[in-house]
Amino acid sequence: IQRHAEGIMRTKRRMTELYAHHCGRTYEEVERTLDRDYFMTAEEAKAWGLVDHVYDTRKKAA
Repeated sequence: IQRHAEGIMRTKRRMTELYAHHCGRTYEEVERTLDRDYFMTAEEAKAWGLVDHVYDTRKKAA
């Protein structure tokens, strides 16, 4: 169980590092935000740097 928990913690640290790097946030800010389930609107995700563009409507199928 301990090895499994250590693996999960390594993965969580690496994901936090990647989010911080790609979103332009500090490690601590990302860690604090992702500590619990946190749901963002599309606009919040864009402001946070998680997405590049938010579409207003979908293209109609051809």
